[in-house]
Amino acid sequence: MANYTTSITIKGNELGNLPYWFMYTTAINGNGANLTANASLINWGDQIIADGLLLFGATITYSISGPTTLNTGTDSVITFNVINPVDVPVMIVIQTEDNYYPAAFATGSAVPTLCNTCQFIQLTQCGTDSFYLDLGLADGSYTAYYTDNTSGVIWEQGTYSDTAQGGLSVYQWFATAGMFNQYSFYTMTIKDTNGDAVSWVVDGVEYTCATLTFRTTVNVTD
Repeated sequence: MANYTTSITIKGNELGNLPYWFMYTTAINGNGANLTANASLINWGDQIIADGLLLFGATITYSISGPTTLNTGTDSVITFNVINPVDVPVMIVIQTEDNYYPAAFATGSAVPTLCNTCQFIQLTQCGTDSFYLDLGLADGSYTAYYTDNTSGVIWEQGTYSDTAQGGLSVYQWFATAGMFNQYSFYTMTIKDTNGDAVSWVVDGVEYTCATLTFRTTVNVTD
């Protein structure tokens, strides 16, 4: 029996306007539903439990640390546990008019080796440059997903990894204009040609996602 756990921190000034939630699994590329606006976190959690069973056939439990009402000035942490799902959950997201709250899942049986946070990658390139990510992936085709953590937009890019060229290709052309904003940061997840989530190992730590930031130089002189 496998359990998958993650936590979302809801900001203390969250108003709860236009809320909805969605989840990615190894078989479903994002599905979810609206939440009740301006409701309590208990109301949201209960809705996610009901939706999770209906949309994913998954048993989800949750616990809350901190206030259960919104806009108290104090952050709250919602911890989700997906119990023995048919498809492995990859990421769960709560989004409102003002905030985007993504969280990647980790399996309880692999906590000693699977990192519950994303690999941090500080890029030297600008947001309009093509580049390669040396993740140690096998050569072949992949689909990469880049979530803009400022706007909430998710970009999907069919790509490839080639060890001789430098790794996973992140390429730019006219259709990718605006994909990367160097003033934002991005959460990257990868799937293989079977639609399965891809992980990679760096210094003995297994990652299922990466946080990308870009080189930014701002001239504040006259």
